[in-house]
Amino acid sequence: MTLKLKSLKLQKSINIPTSKSYANRYLILAALDKSAVTIKDLPNSDDVIHLVSCLEKIGLHISKNGQDVTIHNSFPDCEKEEELILQVGEGGTTARFLAVMLGLGKAQYHLKLAGKLSQRPWEWLLELYQENGASASLEGETLKVQGQLKNWPNSVSALKTTQFATALKMVKFSLGEVLEVIDMETSVKYFEMTQKCCEDLKNQKTIIVPKDWSGASYPLTLAAFQDDPTDFPGLYPDKFQGDELISELLKQRGALVFKNSGMEVSRLKENFPFQVDAKNCLDLVPTLYFLGSFLDGTSEITGVENLIYKESNRIEALIDLSEQLGLKNISYQDKKILIKGNQKLSKVSNLTPVNDHRIVMVAAMFLWLSGGGFVENEHCTNKSYPDFFKINQT
Repeated sequence: MTLKLKSLKLQKSINIPTSKSYANRYLILAALDKSAVTIKDLPNSDDVIHLVSCLEKIGLHISKNGQDVTIHNSFPDCEKEEELILQVGEGGTTARFLAVMLGLGKAQYHLKLAGKLSQRPWEWLLELYQENGASASLEGETLKVQGQLKNWPNSVSALKTTQFATALKMVKFSLGEVLEVIDMETSVKYFEMTQKCCEDLKNQKTIIVPKDWSGASYPLTLAAFQDDPTDFPGLYPDKFQGDELISELLKQRGALVFKNSGMEVSRLKENFPFQVDAKNCLDLVPTLYFLGSFLDGTSEITGVENLIYKESNRIEALIDLSEQLGLKNISYQDKKILIKGNQKLSKVSNLTPVNDHRIVMVAAMFLWLSGGGFVENEHCTNKSYPDFFKINQT
């Protein structure tokens, strides 16, 4: 699909959606909790919608009130004795969290993986099932699993992805057992978020999902390129979300101030480049590319190797977007992304980014700043930020 965009004029106040990373962790933990658990302010993102739908299909009783849900029973007690097909969409957390949790049950499940999800790392999950008396196989875009797992490992490597480690942590927590995680080189904050979510469910049965700093990074950064200030009510620092780093970068450059009601952002006052280690904020890299394109000098991002495992190879996707924009200002060498700043945008009538929600949102940001144009694949922003295109005034 194609969407026509006008020039940049952000809404004066922007309500950031809540975090799908928190939401999917709370949903899995609630599904494993024998008490009724209420989760408030779920985001309306595809990843969360798919997970709720899958949980209902495997037998969980979920009542809904707007963006609030209550899970009344638990898995595997709720399990149906039948073979089930589960549509998990493109979400890594949706598929991986669910696939590990299903190892507690007995039935066979066919998880239908969309997009490039089947091409992302699955070896650990397959080994987990096969080495513990269960079965698992990846056949094209279908992941087939059937438990029960006889033994749950006491340690796990997080070398390629922390999502499996997180899923196993949540299952072990529900069993009252401890998990040791080794080789954790990236996304440490996401695993710390998992530990926080476990503690939250231990202490309370009504949970409020925090705002999403990954989603916030796009309008926050855009707001730093217009004179009128933009308010972001209810957006507060969160040490468990690595993408919160964008607030520090904008604050250092005089664009962001903290208020009791949230954040306020106005035009950048300083334009010096940045050097960022992105190992704990990989989803922020597309936004960092946008910001670095207009700062002085050359900005540098390290810790980006795992970007190849996202919805697209985001290193290649950003290089392609740069070429479409006529900027050609990004390169990848010696495991670093280098961004040449001081870019002057020419009018671009049409952009065709890859079908990756974060690349599409950054493409739209460039179009808004250059006076408008047409962007392809706009639908995929539903994965994380369904109301993204509403942040700009029409």
